[in-house]
Amino acid sequence: MLGNVFLDSPKHSLIIYVGGDSYIKGFPIIIKLMKHISTCCPNVSIVLTGSYREEVIKMLYKLCERYNIKLEVLGRISHEHILKLYNIALALLFPSITEEPSPYAVIEAGLSGAIPIAFKVGGVEEILGDTIAKQFTIELLNINDMLRTIEEVIRLNDSERIRIAQDISIKLRSMFDIEKIKISLMKLFREVIFNEQS
Repeated sequence: MLGNVFLDSPKHSLIIYVGGDSYIKGFPIIIKLMKHISTCCPNVSIVLTGSYREEVIKMLYKLCERYNIKLEVLGRISHEHILKLYNIALALLFPSITEEPSPYAVIEAGLSGAIPIAFKVGGVEEILGDTIAKQFTIELLNINDMLRTIEEVIRLNDSERIRIAQDISIKLRSMFDIEKIKISLMKLFREVIFNEQS
């Protein structure tokens, strides 16, 4: 069902993927997940952003018709629009299979209230490791666990979802607090330049 933006969907029924049709960002995994989501959670809408080749969009259209998937392919959109989507989404799917030293999508989604569901690659585990979102990180390429995790997140009631989203956001804001970063950098510079140790 391409062509309808699901921005009026309730928060508990919108999932986002931002990696385009890139293999290393996990697009083939997204295809497998979409089929399952449409079966187990028919009220869930999926929004895809990023670059998609025309033949991929045609394939997605056929997939939507065959499996009755509620899907919107927005393609490349502004960063501001992506941030708005994070604010209304239940979750971000981040099935990247490559080392992501600083996965901005995970950080931005978590700060905006969308629960990141991600493989444990690169910085994902470091960033989410001290948050409640750690339970939504999955061993690399374990698609069955990712499916179970998606179902678990979709089944959260509103109070659970809000509690989890707030916990993630608070921990990430603390982690990326500018004043804390300045103090840590100044301490590091003193140690390196003046050979001072605390």
